[in-house]
Amino acid sequence: MSIGLSLVGVSTIEELIRIAEDFPECTFELSYYSTHEFLRDAMPFISGRIASVHALTPKREYFPNLGFQGALEWSRREIVEDARYAFSVGAANMVLHPGYAIEALVYTDNAKRMEQVQNCGLEQYALPGFPKISTASYLESERYKKSFETMVENAVSISDLIMQDFGVSLCLENLPPRPGYLLFTPQEMLTLAGEGLSLCLDIGHMQVCSAVFGFDLTKAVCSVIESGGVRTMHMHSNPSCRGSYTDSHEGPALYNKDLDKMVDCAKAHGVNMISEVVDNAYDSVKVLSSLYADHSRVTDYLA
Repeated sequence: MSIGLSLVGVSTIEELIRIAEDFPECTFELSYYSTHEFLRDAMPFISGRIASVHALTPKREYFPNLGFQGALEWSRREIVEDARYAFSVGAANMVLHPGYAIEALVYTDNAKRMEQVQNCGLEQYALPGFPKISTASYLESERYKKSFETMVENAVSISDLIMQDFGVSLCLENLPPRPGYLLFTPQEMLTLAGEGLSLCLDIGHMQVCSAVFGFDLTKAVCSVIESGGVRTMHMHSNPSCRGSYTDSHEGPALYNKDLDKMVDCAKAHGVNMISEVVDNAYDSVKVLSSLYADHSRVTDYLA
């Protein structure tokens, strides 16, 4: 297991070099925002330290969508290509947004994707006052259930394929609760683990879901880790609470009072912990490194 950093929060090669040099224990996750040019320039400094690839890398216009059969051929082809790339850079894990209840390929560009969310015919499942946040009833809709079933079937097949051909684990990531998205709750993640699928547990996304659906975040995170299906985690936090929801990808400890308990659980089960913040990447790695080594030091640092 390792601690690491997603390149999504790294804006310059100079920043990446500083992190790589100051934290020799830090591994890296290639981001779906990473361009060919950025990866070319970054590789000399992170080669041999790449823990995971977040599909699709380098950046493409669309995400795969395993929840829609009409997108399966393109999705499978691109996932296999990414698995080949992950193998070539020594990454054991490939993180994937599992799919959508949207009958199309879904944009990687956030603004275009949010436009798809608001125009996908699922407006009745948006939380009043929060058009980009889903209600609990969305999970009980026939469209959600059908898309989830399709996603699981396709994920099992593709996961087996890329493990056999490349030795790369396909790790399905839980998403924030939006109409058109899939995979929100700890129960759903346990279902995937029961199917033999590997997981990327995103604690920031789970934090938003806990605020919307009312479950205990720490218990949810630890129960999913204890299933044995989690290979890697995305570590970030946000100020979401009942009546206020945001997936802001801030520092892992900033809005998570039980981060140390989650780190303990992850350590006990050999799970990678990857910071996925959108800024202050250096500080986020410092927090994770301190927590991983000695709980008392992170308290001193945050003070």
